Amino acid sequence: MKKIITLLFVSYIFTANSFAQSLTVGGLGQIKNTWLINSNVMDQIDPSFGFSGGVSLCWYFNQHVGQNSGLGLDLLYTGFNQKYSGTLQNNDYDSKIHLTYLNFPLYYRFGTGSGAYFEVGADMSYILTANFTTSTLPEVPYPNSKPLTNLFAVGPLLGFGIDIPLTEDLYITTGLRFVYALTDLKGVDPYGRDISNPSL
Repeated sequence: MKKIITLLFVSYIFTANSFAQSLTVGGLGQIKNTWLINSNVMDQIDPSFGFSGGVSLCWYFNQHVGQNSGLGLDLLYTGFNQKYSGTLQNNDYDSKIHLTYLNFPLYYRFGTGSGAYFEVGADMSYILTANFTTSTLPEVPYPNSKPLTNLFAVGPLLGFGIDIPLTEDLYITTGLRFVYALTDLKGVDPYGRDISNPSL
């Protein structure tokens, strides 16, 4: 079983009031610490990072960003990496799984009145590409692992951060989120083999 965990990512959102005083629209960029968790290879996982960018929408229940609560939806294009290194048949190896996907975090944001906020919701993803690369393994059965990968993933989202006003209608938001995908992604193992193959 293989699952996505985004343990920590930092988001920088520039938002401006638009269309109505309670709707904010902005650009969103995120730097992520990414993990594909599989209990059989936990000792072979190396620190990995990804990036995503897109649009953030939030409908607030009154006119003041950071002083109220609202519903938010982000539309993101995401790059996800998981690096591995270890020993196979007495030889050192390294490999990487690279995913790209569309990300749809839907969340409820609680404002504290001081600019700080907390958010809780669900994160939904659709896999666009899944590739396996290595510079050391002699044979790669599935360099394109998308046919073996579950294309949909969903899981809970928790976050917190702060809205910092730049002007009356323009804010920069910085925050942290934690996302855990409940879906088994399947795909390939650190050696590029079908992870669902019962003989492995």
